Amino acid sequence: ALILFGLSNQMVVTFKEENTIAFKHLFLKDYVDGADDSYAVYTQRDLYDRMFYAMEKYLAIPNETIGRYAYVRGESGGNQSALMLCQQYYRKGRIDPANDTFNIDPKIVTDCLGVDPEDPQPLPPELDRSYKNFTLKFHKLINVTIQFKLKAINIQTIINNEIPDCYTFTITVSALAPLPTLG
Repeated sequence: ALILFGLSNQMVVTFKEENTIAFKHLFLKDYVDGADDSYAVYTQRDLYDRMFYAMEKYLAIPNETIGRYAYVRGESGGNQSALMLCQQYYRKGRIDPANDTFNIDPKIVTDCLGVDPEDPQPLPPELDRSYKNFTLKFHKLINVTIQFKLKAINIQTIINNEIPDCYTFTITVSALAPLPTLG
């Protein structure tokens, strides 16, 4: 019984790890295994490009992925969207490195936009780009996150005469804005 438990547990770990790697390659533009800064962004344009890339890949899941994934609608209460694009920023913020000054209201504001794939197939990204109107407030930005869930079934367990397991992956792609430093 202990051996069967170990085998079952190893299949769970392997399935999770393999999907995590697949998600990094799928949703992080130009991701390279083992490169620490392979998903770092340095310009506003880079951030928009990578943000839109992740969202377009999300919308194209049924047409692009080899593995079978299903979209998960938002939780009950609050926004019901399948994907949430959010930015957090200071309510008021002015940073002037030239004068070594900043004025920041520490109250944090969160703006979110819900994006939903159409049923049963999402619109191709070139047709549904309403999220491209989401404007980031770089002058007071704290972070940007894209969060969504995907369902999958591990049918590899059938090989070992086990019932397939169902999984829900919560995926968050985030970018943190650098904090100002005074020297």
